[in-house]
Amino acid sequence: MSTNETLIALADRVETLDGPDRSVDIEIWATCVANQQQLNLVQIGRSLHGDSEANFRADRMSDGRRYTGSLDDALSLVPERWTPRQMNFSAPCADNRKWTLNLFGGKEGGRCGHSEAATPALALTAAALRARAMLSEREKNHG
Repeated sequence: MSTNETLIALADRVETLDGPDRSVDIEIWATCVANQQQLNLVQIGRSLHGDSEANFRADRMSDGRRYTGSLDDALSLVPERWTPRQMNFSAPCADNRKWTLNLFGGKEGGRCGHSEAATPALALTAAALRARAMLSEREKNHG
């Protein structure tokens, strides 16, 4: 799976959450933040002691970031020169309450990362992941 596909899949997953999810936070850290040495240490933990050790190591190295539960941590995922705009709450019925968020940015200024999720942090995280996917695709296409 390409980086672009991984980011889109993560954004889709974030949008289905009802609230914060630490395992998703760790996946986001591993995809967007971790360096190769950190990923190697996580993999060594997995091979020696299984997923619980790998998750423990990832949790320690990620500095406890809670992208799916914290607006500040979610904001740290927003690419440079991208701006959150148009955050709205909609509740057409009691069972369908969503936060909608658009991120605009990039050199073109008109690119948009859109998301709908159960909380503001989830919406911002998903939109930031979609923006990163757009940048990843652009870099792939333009070298």
